[in-house]
Amino acid sequence: MGHNLNPGTAMHWAASLFANEIYRKTHGRISIEVFPNQELGTDQEMVEMAIAGNLDIILTPTAKLSAYVPAMQFADLPFLFPSPEAAYEVLDGEPGQRLLKKLDEFGLKGIAFWSNGFKQFTANRPILRPDDFQGLNIRIMKSRIIADQFKSMGANPIPIDFHKTYQALGDGIVDGQENPLVAIAGMKFYEVQSHLTISNHAFLGYVLSFNQKRFQALPEPFRKTLVATAKQITPLQRMETEKKEKEYLDIIRQSGCKITVLTSAREKQFFMDLAFITDKYTDVIGDNIMDGAQKIIGKYRWVDHGNNDPVIGLTADFTMSSPASGRAIRNGLTFAVNQINKNGGVLEKKLRVRVMDDSGIPSRTRANIEKLSRIPSLVAVMSGKISATVLACLDLVHREHIPLLIPWSSATAIVENGYNPNYAFRVSLRDRDVGPFLVSHALEKSNKVALLLINNEWGKSNESAMTRALFDRGLRPETVQWINMGTISAIPQLTQIRQSGAGVILLAADPETSILAFKGMTGIDLSLPIVSHHGIIGGRFWQTAGPLLSKIPLTFIQSFSDTARLNTRQKEILNNYRTLRAMNLADTIMAPSGFAHAHDLAQLLALAIKAAGSLNRPDIRNAME
Repeated sequence: MGHNLNPGTAMHWAASLFANEIYRKTHGRISIEVFPNQELGTDQEMVEMAIAGNLDIILTPTAKLSAYVPAMQFADLPFLFPSPEAAYEVLDGEPGQRLLKKLDEFGLKGIAFWSNGFKQFTANRPILRPDDFQGLNIRIMKSRIIADQFKSMGANPIPIDFHKTYQALGDGIVDGQENPLVAIAGMKFYEVQSHLTISNHAFLGYVLSFNQKRFQALPEPFRKTLVATAKQITPLQRMETEKKEKEYLDIIRQSGCKITVLTSAREKQFFMDLAFITDKYTDVIGDNIMDGAQKIIGKYRWVDHGNNDPVIGLTADFTMSSPASGRAIRNGLTFAVNQINKNGGVLEKKLRVRVMDDSGIPSRTRANIEKLSRIPSLVAVMSGKISATVLACLDLVHREHIPLLIPWSSATAIVENGYNPNYAFRVSLRDRDVGPFLVSHALEKSNKVALLLINNEWGKSNESAMTRALFDRGLRPETVQWINMGTISAIPQLTQIRQSGAGVILLAADPETSILAFKGMTGIDLSLPIVSHHGIIGGRFWQTAGPLLSKIPLTFIQSFSDTARLNTRQKEILNNYRTLRAMNLADTIMAPSGFAHAHDLAQLLALAIKAAGSLNRPDIRNAME
């Protein structure tokens, strides 16, 4: 038997107990030798050995089996389990048995889930709310679910080998990490991290499994003994883990590392902000597993599903190029809904929000809206930042008669779409209006204007608006340069701009592409002023390109700012939001225009529902118009 933990852990204690019990019960006819601490190889190597028949028994983290059984990512879903008891009942019950059964086709016989404890956050600053991860580099094990979790909170997840994590933390390559207490104490991460947050945000389960052929070759009485003994030891192993965790906490506390336990209110905030990840990966894990798990979890965490209450869907980018925009829109929407419900809701019902991640990909936006359209009580869908995703679903929302609330996307054709009746409602900028505004500011700097545009529908919308505004002034662009999403350099386009003799650049691009432009300009020593659309907002632009702004003058448009002169009502709304999110009243709000527009759209929707006196979507559309 092989596993990756050291001999002082509950996992090794239970593995040794299992070996001793099997030897005793079979009167020495089965002898199991336990190899801890990756003595036989890495987790991946041991899995491959077990599948090939070169290792009889393995204890493996669920995440390490996900390359073979993607559903094994199940335990990594953030804040899924409200307690150890909930996790144990799910994994010992039908959902867990379905997961173990999936190992059969890869030559493994899954027997039981053992516990290495719940994962906790560490960092060099307090982590009390999702926003505290903003801008941090976080070490993770390689996992899409875990990467999406941290991206959606504004962090930069970096996969690093577990045994290199201490060095990476000490060298400042990463600012924090997640692991159970056994790893935090065992690897002495507390020496290079000042804060530990007891978040219990994901269960680190280990699968006890056998090589299938080796197992089936044993006489049936021995097979029954192996399975029965493993299941008898399972609760003992979990109890030993919980006992050890108290010892680990004492060690960490004595080191001077500050320990904070999330309150139930803060845990709920994390749970609500990250709930979309469970939705996103349900298809990977399987509806039958997720449905069974949620029924069990419901006994431990009361959730008011409000099956007959009106639902607002949100599909936005939380994990790719503009995650800050998705968070800002979600925060504005959910805050408004919270206030609406506090004031009695709509038509004696509470509004609900269903959040889904589309990663800024049009096909995923369509798929999300198709799923949302199957909710009988759906009253509207709110979109994210990227115009291309909104344009791609206009036919769908009109076919299904779904009011589409647009808090950011500015492509002119989104609202001027030719549909009658029109279900698209925007509270944001419109490219046809932004073009002349940006051109006027650009001409204050030079009458030789170059356009640098993202090569998609939004970029084309801006080309039309900006070019027309220049033509109206008797001018034309010196050059129009297009950048494809995902490209690795903007230097070819910037070289063309330099050769054109332009004196100012009009920019319309997403944050990642804008970063390329600024880095490229620095690389070729091009310091033309930039006048930008609001596309630079909502991603990693400021934290990545911010230091370059001393060399490249930047002017950009933003439709709302929480640092501008505000009226009394605006101040009240923003301060109430800051209080709800446990922020300081002086804290700035991330991507404030997305927050404000989403908030206002939700309030307008509520007013429309009340005016219509109905939850019928065409009636709501008519009232909104």
